Amino acid sequence: MNRHVIRWTQPSPFWSETATQLAAVAPPAEFARPAILRFTTDSFMDELLNVLATDPRRLGEYRVRPETWRGFAAPPPPLIPKKTFALPFQRLGTAKKNFKNGSPSLPTTPPQVPAPDVPLKLYAPAAQRYYFVASCLVCQMPGLPDRHVEPAREERVSFLVRRLFPPGTDATRPKTEWEEHAWVGGRGGNSWRRIAANKIAEPQEGEERLPLFSMNFKEDDLRQRRLLAGLIPVGKREAYLGGAVSTNGTQPGVTLKTARKILFRKEIAEPWKALITRAATVASQLADFGPGDPVEIAAARQTLIGAEREQIQAISWLVLLDFDRFLREYLPGVHARVHNQAPAEPLTAEQNALFSALQNIQIGGSLNPQLPGTVAASLADALKRIGPFGPALEAAEEPYPIPTTPPWPNFFFPLADPEFPSEAPRLTMPPLPSTLTQDEQDDLTGPVDPVDKLTVMVVRALPATPPATEPAVPPSAITPANALEGWFVLRCAYERPACGPLHEDVLSRPTEPFQLAGFFDPDAPARPIRIGLPLDISPAGLRKFDKNTAFVMSDMLCGQLKRFKGVTFGNLVRSVLPWPFFKKLSLSGGESCKAGQNPIGTICSLSIPIITICALILLIIIVTLLDIIFRWLPFFIVCFPIPGLKGKK
Repeated sequence: MNRHVIRWTQPSPFWSETATQLAAVAPPAEFARPAILRFTTDSFMDELLNVLATDPRRLGEYRVRPETWRGFAAPPPPLIPKKTFALPFQRLGTAKKNFKNGSPSLPTTPPQVPAPDVPLKLYAPAAQRYYFVASCLVCQMPGLPDRHVEPAREERVSFLVRRLFPPGTDATRPKTEWEEHAWVGGRGGNSWRRIAANKIAEPQEGEERLPLFSMNFKEDDLRQRRLLAGLIPVGKREAYLGGAVSTNGTQPGVTLKTARKILFRKEIAEPWKALITRAATVASQLADFGPGDPVEIAAARQTLIGAEREQIQAISWLVLLDFDRFLREYLPGVHARVHNQAPAEPLTAEQNALFSALQNIQIGGSLNPQLPGTVAASLADALKRIGPFGPALEAAEEPYPIPTTPPWPNFFFPLADPEFPSEAPRLTMPPLPSTLTQDEQDDLTGPVDPVDKLTVMVVRALPATPPATEPAVPPSAITPANALEGWFVLRCAYERPACGPLHEDVLSRPTEPFQLAGFFDPDAPARPIRIGLPLDISPAGLRKFDKNTAFVMSDMLCGQLKRFKGVTFGNLVRSVLPWPFFKKLSLSGGESCKAGQNPIGTICSLSIPIITICALILLIIIVTLLDIIFRWLPFFIVCFPIPGLKGKK
């Protein structure tokens, strides 16, 4: 049985820097730590291959280092390998230069002094930075030969991203004393799971494993070596920082009902509350009408109320349609009772309570006469009536008018009203129970309103066992551990599952701690970007540009744009002024574009240089106006003169 020890080490081209320490009984910490390599060009892969093919000892020049755009070490000069037939001679020449007086010389790379008060950050590719974790898997025997990985025996190599959290709340302790957490998948997505002290040196069950690839090269003594490297996913920063800390792989706050609860809030509860807020805003505008001619004021009030009721009713129908679909998918028993059908299984007490609440939610007596048609007797009745109108509502192209005409439903049930806010509808909800589950407490963190109470009743009525298909839990519903800052380390892993308990998995020591920089990190090096604007902007010059960029509009979007042709800046201003200057923004029409009786779309072709100039002018205007508030113009733009640059020849 093979009993020699397998270890991860730093890349073998770095070994000469620690040659004086190799005789020690235990390898030094730096020798057993994988390295992070930094590349500053988009051809980073070619650059890495060229270094290994020509002079591997220069790999140390690519070690990562703390840097900002205010000062960073220049990248090493590129190495260009010779053609295939001449490459061995080039490699021999380089090896000869690396030997002096018959013994190998240490690399001449100057020591890297960390910048003061600058943490080690890995920047995104947008900042023209790419990072590799690199290591060697060797057998601890004379010569440290490479360990051969046998995929046929299910052996694999990978690297793990571990996040560091301070023990308790003491963030002043050194990073070497912080606790490692593994990025583990579970219900609701990945989360950070704390690793026990005796389990740090082994991969965790369900932990994310990122691939390592191998590259072969020759040392100066012409021995074949293998380097294992992997591209560090800096772009996953938001996912890593957005993850919460868990104990069993499940996101904190995520239960078996969370996904269905969030879906109800997104499609029904929150749009309903938005309608109530909109109606309250219009009610405050109605209160500001006056003084003036009573007849004129009354006419203006009725015009505003009528327009708002049309919009609220149209959206209410769509919310009711989503409510009915939610019941059909996730509460089929309640849905059957609403539609006067026998449920497949007896309803629970919570489901019976929900059905009773739907029957008790009704339009008030003051609002009922104001609606020009049949009013549903209750919310349950409205849900029963809305189903057959679903396809017509989905296919509607024009805004809803009064009185109702096909495809609009033949009943009314507005979920809010600007004139009678407490009557549309009357939400007579029972009091909340004394004990609330975690899902219910999450919905009642702020001021409790009747719609929130209805949400609690729906959540209580949901079956404990989730259905076969349900929506994913959105990231916004998960509270991250720390979404602003995070420290990470990497470990390389060698796994041999076919060996069972005879040979344990081998994990490397952690890399040096680092942070993942955001896309707009203020310290990130700036990728050079130049935007060339047109030089000759006279009519004679602009007419030369081809109109070769087009966008396609459907018949519906074409009709919507036509509605704005008669709107002026004055109309927009008056729509937000108080009475008597207030005037409702009227967008009459709205029909789709047609050619005779056939719907017709539009392809608009435009000249990008002219659009670019317009966008630049609008940008300067907006920034200048907002500079009155933010005072950011000195930090926004710097212009340098270019003598002799003219638009005309």
